[in-house]
Amino acid sequence: MADYPNLKDEDIPAFVRRCWERYMDCTEDEREAEKTSQGFYIGGKLQWRQIEIDRRTASNRPWVSINRCKPAVDQIENEARNNPPGPQAHPIGGSGSDDDAADIMEGLIREYGFRCDADSARLLALRNAAAAGRGCYEMGTEYAGERTMEQQIVIKSAPDSSLYFYDPDAREICLEDAMFQGKVRKLTAEQLREEFPNAKLKVLDRNTMGSMASSAVGWMADVIGWKNDFSTATTWVGGPQGIGPYYVCEFYMVRIEQQKLSLWTDNILRYADEEKPEGQTVKLNEAGKPIERMETRRMIKKYVVTAFDVLEKTDWQGTLIPIFWVLGPEMWRDGKRYRLSLLTNAQDSQVGLNFAATSTVEIMGAQAKSPIMGAVGAFDVANAQGINPWNMANTHAYQYIEYKPTFAVNPINKSEATLNAPPQRFTWEAPLQSALELANFFGEQIKAATSVFFEPSLPSAQQAQSGRAIQALQQQSNMGTANWQAALHRCMWLEFQQAAIILPQICSGERVKTIVRPDNQHEIVTINREFGEYKPSQIDPKTGKAIDKDGKLVAHNRIGVGKFSLRVIAGPKFEDRNDEAMEDLLEVAKISPAIMQNPQILAKLIRWIGKGNPEIEGVADALVPDPSKMTPEMMAGQLAQAQKVAQGQQQIIGKLQQVLQSKLPQVEADKWKAALDSYTKITVAKITASKDSDKEQANREASLLESILQMAHETSQQAVDNEHEADQATQAQGATAAQATQAQAADAQQAQPVQ
Repeated sequence: MADYPNLKDEDIPAFVRRCWERYMDCTEDEREAEKTSQGFYIGGKLQWRQIEIDRRTASNRPWVSINRCKPAVDQIENEARNNPPGPQAHPIGGSGSDDDAADIMEGLIREYGFRCDADSARLLALRNAAAAGRGCYEMGTEYAGERTMEQQIVIKSAPDSSLYFYDPDAREICLEDAMFQGKVRKLTAEQLREEFPNAKLKVLDRNTMGSMASSAVGWMADVIGWKNDFSTATTWVGGPQGIGPYYVCEFYMVRIEQQKLSLWTDNILRYADEEKPEGQTVKLNEAGKPIERMETRRMIKKYVVTAFDVLEKTDWQGTLIPIFWVLGPEMWRDGKRYRLSLLTNAQDSQVGLNFAATSTVEIMGAQAKSPIMGAVGAFDVANAQGINPWNMANTHAYQYIEYKPTFAVNPINKSEATLNAPPQRFTWEAPLQSALELANFFGEQIKAATSVFFEPSLPSAQQAQSGRAIQALQQQSNMGTANWQAALHRCMWLEFQQAAIILPQICSGERVKTIVRPDNQHEIVTINREFGEYKPSQIDPKTGKAIDKDGKLVAHNRIGVGKFSLRVIAGPKFEDRNDEAMEDLLEVAKISPAIMQNPQILAKLIRWIGKGNPEIEGVADALVPDPSKMTPEMMAGQLAQAQKVAQGQQQIIGKLQQVLQSKLPQVEADKWKAALDSYTKITVAKITASKDSDKEQANREASLLESILQMAHETSQQAVDNEHEADQATQAQGATAAQATQAQAADAQQAQPVQ
């Protein structure tokens, strides 16, 4: 739907009604499919056709509903609940883009999510999407308190998605390209007056219908299809008499405008209608002219209207309509949109399962009500109260029932009579096994259609004997339903992007804000700091941060200057991640205790296992501080400590070299001795094994043996001499140390004052 620059405020109510009517016409089949899918999620009689329920009720036949659809939706919702998505920000450009500002942006997003219980709204949207094909939630702003002008972001849930409508021409995954969206509420006349007490409500004037008929002329008749019929208006006022309920619509419309962007001295581009910071001016180029450019701006206008009234008009500060949709898979065919829910392809199997269960119950009931056969007259028995118990034999339990004996007369001679058999119940073999197999078949088909492969009541789960097998089934289900988690993440990604645009506008200037850290702990920080209390010498030229009296760096936390890349991450809850990290760290300590003695490796290992946990990061910083967070004083101290450690290691290496040199001759002697023993054994074996060995060969062997012995003796003697010299050197060092100690004691004694 294109933008309409000529649309005036007085035309807005009619324009909103036509947008709503167009949505209703284009999405009739989608909305019917949503209602049907919702019925299968709710269960009960909504999984049956009403005509079939009426027919069975009239004939006293049962109908049974075993809801296998709801657990499939619950599994998707619980998977997101156990692995809650959250924001992750990275600086990507701008003078204020740094890790500290990115952390502040993350913390502010977590804060409004924590304050508004946004997770509940997001999970409700996911549940509605899985159950019916679509779900949504809203973003808005409100004042932070009764006595403040400060604004804050809020997230509002949307329990009933059918109240919302959107541009049917939107094609993006989350309808972010929609040119209009809205929400309709139905109010009585009293509720309308109470909610808007200061408004002149034309919609409550019965003469308005006729007077408005002649006003809808001109370009609206051609562009938006206005034909001067007030069928939509009649619906919005509760009929031709205007007796209510009255529709009130919160309508968002996109307007495309060309506006001028100017660069200010704080290197921020601002539109003309944005708030101007104190002490900042428009930046000029070399020619003395303002640095500016034109930009196509996507403006969001919000209207609150009735059928004929514009009750409110505001500008939304974001670039997208703040209604975020979680949608099921879509497919376009011949220009028509088909949207699926998780239960769309499981509905027929659910109907089959209900039929199989109903047939089983009906068969079991029929067995207990099988007819009783007996001779004519055998049931003509009445008790003392005049009641025949045979008439209630299938509905009442009696200790005994009497019957009237009857005789059969021979039709040929008519003289012989025989006693008839007593009444007997007609028995038959019910096909229960076939009905149960059919129910099992449809249950497996529901599992296949919903990709929920793990359900304790299903045979595949019952046959899983080990924990690893059960875990494999659960992972299979998670993979089969991952597209639903991705749909929620895409929706939240758009929400976080809009939050990154709105937060700098409502949090401009230096102020104190509350953020929520990744460990769900609240922290009070100062954002958009200007460092006016610090001298130029106290500003780190490399990072631009201030250095406080303790030598720590103080960040700007300017969220409006830099640019941030936001994404959605999901994983176990913080408490679960914390326990898992500690278990991993203890396991590593058990496997390799030597790692715990190396601070560098240990710090990196702790940061890797901690996965962003601030407490665990603090432990790693205590071992080896993060270089990006260190001041020059901290770096100098760490360098001195490293040099001290290096000197100690050098002394240890020197001592090891001395010991090695003193022990080297002994090692060589041991090597020669071992070689001699081995050679002697080999030579003796050769002489013993050879019968024709001559005298010359024996002489050569003896000569070689003698030379080896001589070399071994010399090496051993050298080892003894070296050991003797080392002992003498040690004794000399000890004597020198003793003399030095005696000299110090004598000096100290002379220095004592005379008593």
